[in-house]
Amino acid sequence: MPKENSMTAFYNDESLPAPVSDYWQQRRRFANNIRALQERIQTTKLSIEDLETLNLALENQLQSTPDAPKLEGRQAWTDAEEFGDFGTIHTEITSIVGPSNPITPGLSIWFKDEQAFAKVTFNWMYEGNKNIAHGGWIAAVFDEFLGTAQVLSGKTGMTGTLSVSYHKPTPLNKELRLTSAIKFADDRKTRVVAEMWAGDVKTASAEGLFITPSKKNADFLGG
Repeated sequence: MPKENSMTAFYNDESLPAPVSDYWQQRRRFANNIRALQERIQTTKLSIEDLETLNLALENQLQSTPDAPKLEGRQAWTDAEEFGDFGTIHTEITSIVGPSNPITPGLSIWFKDEQAFAKVTFNWMYEGNKNIAHGGWIAAVFDEFLGTAQVLSGKTGMTGTLSVSYHKPTPLNKELRLTSAIKFADDRKTRVVAEMWAGDVKTASAEGLFITPSKKNADFLGG
C-alpha cells in the first residue's frame, strides 16, 4: 500500500470519505445540487415557459454570485493556503472522481489487499447510444482509475497511452464495478490493466501506460 497522506487517505474505503472541513461540505452540497438539477432537466419534459423561468433564475443567480478572487487550477487553490493541501484539493475537485466537481459521474476508488477497486453508476447525463453509457465517459473513468491504481507501484506518472476495449454495452443506472492489476513497473513506467463489470457481465477493459516525467518535463510543467 502507498504511504498514507491526505490524498491516499481519500481512497481508504469504498464509501465516500467525509469532507475535511465545513467548507468542502458546502462545496460538495453545491455540486450535488448542480448534478441533481442537470439530471432533472435532462429527464423532464419541460415547456418553453418552464425553461425560460429556469434560465432567468439561473442568470439572476449567476449575476448575484459574489465577486470573489478567482482560483484557476489546483495549484492556485493550494497556494491560497486556506482550503487544505494539494492532496485535499486534488481529490475534491478533480473532474472524474472529485465529489466537489459537478461533472463527476460519482466514481469511487479504494485500495484493499494491495489492489485498487472502483464503482460508478452512469445516469442519463452520460448516455451515448440509447440506454447505454457513452464510450468516452467509460474511457475517462478508466483513465482516472488506472492512474490512481498506479500508485500501488510506489510512484505516479502521467498517461502515456490508454487502450479501451468495449465488450458489451455498458448499462445506465446500474452500479458498475472495476478491478485492476499492475502488469509492469520500472523506474519511470507503470503498466496497469482493469476491467469493468455490470453484475457478472464484463462490459469493458482497459490498459494504461503511465510515465513519470523526467526532470526536464517536470520543470516545464512547474513540478
